[in-house]
Amino acid sequence: MPTPRLRNGFLILDPNKIPKGQYSKASLIHGVKYGKPCSINEMPPIDLAVVGSVAVSKDGFE
Repeated sequence: MPTPRLRNGFLILDPNKIPKGQYSKASLIHGVKYGKPCSINEMPPIDLAVVGSVAVSKDGFE
């Protein structure tokens, strides 16, 4: 997961290290305690990326 504004790079979230019932909190800014810092060069291969958007047109363009 990216840190806000990528100031601190990325965090790896391992579901095996997140307490049950805390999964939804782990992806929030306050849940960074569950993540392990990593640089872009240390990131494992990515299967899926979910990204947010501020504005999108009716045709789906940003």
